[in-house]
Amino acid sequence: MRNLKLIKRNTEEILTEEDLRVMLESGEKLNTILGFEISGKPHLGHGLVCMSKVKDFVDAGAEVSIFLADYHSWINNKLGGDMAIIQKIGVPFFKEALIAAYKCVGGNPKDLKFVLGSELYHNNDLYADCN
Repeated sequence: MRNLKLIKRNTEEILTEEDLRVMLESGEKLNTILGFEISGKPHLGHGLVCMSKVKDFVDAGAEVSIFLADYHSWINNKLGGDMAIIQKIGVPFFKEALIAAYKCVGGNPKDLKFVLGSELYHNNDLYADCN
């Protein structure tokens, strides 16, 4: 099964392979999330390794969401712990670097969906507003 081989390629573990096989055989839509803390400059690990795996998932028919963890970056004092810098400079830079890397491994950027952590927490009273 080609899609199973793509998903398993360069993957450390799958929970569980039998469940994945059933999902693929049934035609169930697969969704996957890959998350990044915006901690500075993207590197080869982000680009070629991670985006190659993203391409495997897309080629196997999965919908991929790239989670850009701007709140995690703020909490962990990355880029000076300044949310304005993280969102105005870090997020666009990181996003464009990942798109460029995805193109390098033969992917179509239209395959990618980017989600910010702050979008998930927006207007949620359980989380403090850090802006």
